[in-house]
Amino acid sequence: MSEKKKYSLLTSSDIEAGLKDARFQKEDISLIRDKEGRIVRHLPVTSIQDDVLPPSIIQINSTYIYQADIRPVIEALIETRNVEIFQDLSEKYQTVIDSLTYYRDHKSRLDELNSKSLDASSVFEKRVGVFLNAINVSDLEKTDIKSCIEMLDSYLNIIFVYLISAYWIHDKNVSKDTIAGRKIAGLDNQVRHIYEQLLADSSVNKEGTNIIPMHNSLYARYLLSEKNGMKEIERLIKHDSRFSSPMDFMGFIKRCFFEKKDSYYDYNRQYQVPEKYEISINLGAIDKSTDKRVEFSQRLFEILEKIEMLRNIHSELIEVGDIDFGTIEVYSESEANNALQLTTIPLALHGGS
Repeated sequence: MSEKKKYSLLTSSDIEAGLKDARFQKEDISLIRDKEGRIVRHLPVTSIQDDVLPPSIIQINSTYIYQADIRPVIEALIETRNVEIFQDLSEKYQTVIDSLTYYRDHKSRLDELNSKSLDASSVFEKRVGVFLNAINVSDLEKTDIKSCIEMLDSYLNIIFVYLISAYWIHDKNVSKDTIAGRKIAGLDNQVRHIYEQLLADSSVNKEGTNIIPMHNSLYARYLLSEKNGMKEIERLIKHDSRFSSPMDFMGFIKRCFFEKKDSYYDYNRQYQVPEKYEISINLGAIDKSTDKRVEFSQRLFEILEKIEMLRNIHSELIEVGDIDFGTIEVYSESEANNALQLTTIPLALHGGS
């Protein structure tokens, strides 16, 4: 029988100490390696600053396990207690946050926290679906962007609380839970569809091909009239499923919208006029509707970044369920780090088994 693989448990303070004394090294590609070149931690790249949700909780690389301290996340969630959401969603949200606060303070009623977050997520899922389905991207005057984003943010927070509380209860059996993954995927599809249509209206023909006219689209505006437009397209295209990369996007523009102007001989000037290419995309004047499309697309980009974080956390919790906890070794000898156990996520908030 092969020997079980052993892992060293790392925390953020271990990473910082390892970088200072050269045990670890940081690379520009957002990887942390040790002196032997083994990957210690991959740093998630996100453009969202000061967000409640963390981009990562646990990462397993080589013989190292990185575990983030999510106590600040819990505190940040509790601070969102008084968020104003329309209809009775504020009440549902506050019930979950109150239950989370009770669990933080008393380390009990974990099942109740999980049950309330599940109940609230079901209500949010239905209301979010109705709201998003009613959005007309061609006429955003009736769309309250601020309320929409607050509702989506709150829904993501509730899914996170449900997911992490399910892990605290079921440990490695969290992989059997299908609810969190389904809700994350469903929200991603709904938000992404609106996001894509804000960037450029499209339809699907009988062959399943996307038809994207591009005229008066945000993509066209960034491409043709913005100074740093191509850089913005490179950023926004990350969450547009219609294009695999900025190169794919430019290939589409070249195939569909580049018009070749034939060369001819100018007899008056006595020279051959060279071939020219022009982009045949119409672009109207900027108005209030354009500004609102820009604002909404930017905010939905941030929501999609957060959904990606949540999907990443979900995958991490499932992956860590395959680890034999008996093989875990704490990397440093500090009193604080010796108290950490992989089975007690989120650090000092759950007593473990």
